[in-house]
Amino acid sequence: MGLTVGTWNVGLLQVGPARRPLFQFAPHVDARSAVQAELILQAGFDVLAIQECFGAGRRTRLGDELAGHLGVAATSPASRLRPLDAGLLVASRLESRAPSLAPLGER
Repeated sequence: MGLTVGTWNVGLLQVGPARRPLFQFAPHVDARSAVQAELILQAGFDVLAIQECFGAGRRTRLGDELAGHLGVAATSPASRLRPLDAGLLVASRLESRAPSLAPLGER
C-alpha cells in the first residue's frame, strides 16, 4: 500500500465581478471551479498540493467539497500587499496537529 502525492493546477484566476470579469487567466472559471472537487476526488490522492486557486472563497469552497476524503487542509492567506494571495491549498487525508503553509526557510 503506497502513498499518493500530487499537484493540481486549477487555473482559477478571475479579476472583477463574476458576471463581467475584467480578466480571467483561463476561460470559464466558474464552470471549471464547479467540477474541480469531483475530478480531484476521482484521482484518489492521499496528499494534494493545489495551485492557482485564487480567492479565499474559492479555496474554502473547494476545501469543504474535498473534506470527506482530504479532511486536513492549509491555505495561503491574503494580505494587504497581496490581495490575490498565493492561490495555494494543500489537502491531505493524513492527520496533522496544526496544518499551515509557510515559505521555505521560515519554519
